[in-house]
Amino acid sequence: EATTEALVYDLSRIPNIEPKTLSSIIMSVATKPEAWTEQGGSGTLVLGTDFIAINQNQRTHRKIVSLLNQLERQAKEQNRRRTAKPVQR
Repeated sequence: EATTEALVYDLSRIPNIEPKTLSSIIMSVATKPEAWTEQGGSGTLVLGTDFIAINQNQRTHRKIVSLLNQLERQAKEQNRRRTAKPVQR
């Protein structure tokens, strides 16, 4: 887990959340705050307009993937609810 890897995450699949908000969620909720350089760790995060580039260990990347998948499912469900036609009786 000491080895870090840089990965880029596409945020276009999660349209309802701003990258800055998502980065805060990742850094404080999905992972240990001390894993990031701001808190003395080795992880870094760079925001783009529709992506986040993260340099972290594999365990943290797995947590991030899980979070992004959950957010994507929620976004799809919200979209499905918005576009569903009401049942007429």
